[in-house]
Amino acid sequence: MKYLKTLSFLLILFITSFIFDTKIVHGETPYDVPSSVKNGWNDNLGLKNFPATTGKRLVYDVYSKKYTSNGYKIVNKNFGDGTRKYVNFQGWSVIQGHKRHTTTNHETYIVARKVIGLSGVGQTKIYKALPRGNLSATEDLEYNNQGAGVWNECPANATNRDNELHCNMRYDNVGFDVFLPLDELFANEDESASWTLFIVKKVGSHIVYSPLNIPFEFSDTKFQKGEVSLSSGINARSLQMNGTNVLRRSYPRQIPAEVREELGDDRYFQTGKYYTQNDSDESTTAVWYGVRSSEDRNAKKWANTAYWTFGGEQALLSYRTDYIPPPTASCPKPVKPKPRYSYELDFEVTRIDGKTVNKNSNTVTEVDVKRKSYASDRNEAKLDVQSDINTRNTKITNYKNELTTLKSQESKIKKDLEEAEKTNNYDRINKLMKDLQSKRQEIVNKECQINTLQEEIDHYKKELNDLKEVETGNTTMTTPVIVKFNNSQKGTQNVTLRENETKTLVYTWKLTDAGTVLADINPERKAVSGVTEETYSNNTRSTPIHVASQYTPNACAKPNETSYAEGIIRTENSTGEGQKVFKEKVYTTIAIPEEHKNRRAGFGFEYTISTRYVNEDSETNSESPNNAKSYMPTLIEHLPYKDSTWNSPTNKLKISGFEVPLQNTKTTGNSKDQKKEWKVPVYFVEEFSGNVFLTENHSERNYHDNLLDGGRKWFLPFEQPDGIYEFTTLIENAGVNNLNTCVIGEVEVNGSIIGDPNGNDDFIKRSVTPNNPFPSGIGWNWNGQESHITNLNNWYNEWYQYPNQIPFSQYEKTYFLTTETIEQIKKYNEKENYEYELGKSIFDSISIPSKE
Repeated sequence: MKYLKTLSFLLILFITSFIFDTKIVHGETPYDVPSSVKNGWNDNLGLKNFPATTGKRLVYDVYSKKYTSNGYKIVNKNFGDGTRKYVNFQGWSVIQGHKRHTTTNHETYIVARKVIGLSGVGQTKIYKALPRGNLSATEDLEYNNQGAGVWNECPANATNRDNELHCNMRYDNVGFDVFLPLDELFANEDESASWTLFIVKKVGSHIVYSPLNIPFEFSDTKFQKGEVSLSSGINARSLQMNGTNVLRRSYPRQIPAEVREELGDDRYFQTGKYYTQNDSDESTTAVWYGVRSSEDRNAKKWANTAYWTFGGEQALLSYRTDYIPPPTASCPKPVKPKPRYSYELDFEVTRIDGKTVNKNSNTVTEVDVKRKSYASDRNEAKLDVQSDINTRNTKITNYKNELTTLKSQESKIKKDLEEAEKTNNYDRINKLMKDLQSKRQEIVNKECQINTLQEEIDHYKKELNDLKEVETGNTTMTTPVIVKFNNSQKGTQNVTLRENETKTLVYTWKLTDAGTVLADINPERKAVSGVTEETYSNNTRSTPIHVASQYTPNACAKPNETSYAEGIIRTENSTGEGQKVFKEKVYTTIAIPEEHKNRRAGFGFEYTISTRYVNEDSETNSESPNNAKSYMPTLIEHLPYKDSTWNSPTNKLKISGFEVPLQNTKTTGNSKDQKKEWKVPVYFVEEFSGNVFLTENHSERNYHDNLLDGGRKWFLPFEQPDGIYEFTTLIENAGVNNLNTCVIGEVEVNGSIIGDPNGNDDFIKRSVTPNNPFPSGIGWNWNGQESHITNLNNWYNEWYQYPNQIPFSQYEKTYFLTTETIEQIKKYNEKENYEYELGKSIFDSISIPSKE
């Protein structure tokens, strides 16, 4: 029994809901507009940024998602005169500060003015917005909201009061539901039209209106033969701050104390500045808008709708359709005659190339294909019948030219109309719409004239017409073209060709090894559009293809020799020139100035590496060498280079040493024949220590020592022995083939900084006395350390001539070599298998004590 009662209740609820949604017999309707509104709706302009004391501060919102997900929708409603389709959206509105809003003393109206259409432009329609729920904006618009109740509430009869300066008013039952009848606004389903919208607010007998702006971007909705849109233009999301000292809140309704704590003194939006809306909160009556705040590094900040003036254009309710009514004229189809000419066709591969790439890398193969022309054969057939239809052919040609012009004019009008639609120049939009309608009728008429002439030609010359039809139908023909590598298919493309037309197709595929690449047009040898080729003998063409050789010579070039490498970068097989091979080449030499070929240890020497890169192929883009490095046998302290070994990718050649990257100091020529010079980087040398640095501000620099610009020289170590100093320079990965070249450099070292066998040391040796060790002044290297020598003054001046004269107080212990001790040393040296051990003293074996 309980189940039946529940079911009955739900059924009654469903029926009641259905009746309410589809037909409203009692109550207000969108058509209940009093004469005072019809006659005086536009007497008083109101805007959101007007002062509240003027009675013209009209504040409103159109909801984007509060009740309808897309902001607006098309609904079916029956307001007593049958079910009709309406554009429906919701919002709220008040005349802020003018007067207390109650459930009975105010209404909202929407005015639509037709601005775009083929007829009726300028007419105005007014619809009443129905109350929506019991929405109150009192709390949202209350100044200094303290919670429950209204702070500093205005008297019930107060008018034109500012909520900050005077008092807060109540705004009850301010929500509205708009229903705009589509059958009235867009009665002609084939006519594109637009209506601008105004919002009108009536409180008591006081009426204020404003252009309706919507700070949202709504999606279009399908209707009849097109789409309905509601938009405020491309700048709809632009909001202007109209208030002063409006807090930049981090979330809607954030308390002021939190904002002060977060932002300090810089916590207000800039009055008059435009911000871009990127979020909204419709949880209460008034909408809170989140904007991108440049004051907060584009972070989202919030403020109430009352402080935002909506940018963009006035809201435009539009219906757009591309529907074109069928033409009024009709033309019979032509009758096709029996043909006397058999259509001819021949495809050909005229060129294929093979580009070298690294193994297992993608290569690009270009294939030229051509369709031969048989126009001359067809022209002979046409001459037999052409004299009877010359006049009609001329007319058709003229009419087709005129049709092309008309369609071009149609495209121009459509383009101009699209641009005009982005503006509010409604007069221009209306003119272009009428021009487009007229131009389309001209096109239909012209096409009918052409069809009539063609019918006459078909009547008299069916054979010629059929020939032209097959010729026109086969103006372009499409067929596959495949590329194979070593009989394995690597790619396929469709190509569309006119007669006597050549096209270049590009295939990208992975090259796994050297081999042969082949192109084949119409590989299945099928008829195209019912036409069989005259021959298939020219449908294929092939050429060799290579992988990057990474060529490296077996040995590096010696001084006064040239290191050379070459490789194939592309092959080409063409109808005109047959098989061709294009190469790239690298030449590398080393030059050392004569005065630097013989250097002393510790000195630097210069050398220059010269490379020349030659590319024989004008179509292949490749790079001359971009990497040169020398491998040095020695390295002076503080240089950052590592000892490494380069292994040839193609043979057993190895190059070892300290790897020094060279710098490109000179480039001449172009990408097809380019010369480069390479040298070591600029080094810096400490004058006293001889330390070498790559930078002037090295962490190990001694700033007491003078730093010299060493130039582009490689410096030998102080301890470098006499002989040939040999080093190797590698030019790596040049061109498409990653070619490698290498040269050997030699410098003869003769003479050392210290310990030169001929006595040609660069260091000066002299005796030093403790009482005057620095006769020419103290240098930076001994500054503060001179006591190490001067403290020896007494020891030096008071030395004893004989050891037995030295008092025991001078040293801890003193030992004398007696005759017996000397004999012990002799016997020790005569022992068999005697070996000196590093770090051990001979005196350990003969009991001569030493200092502990």
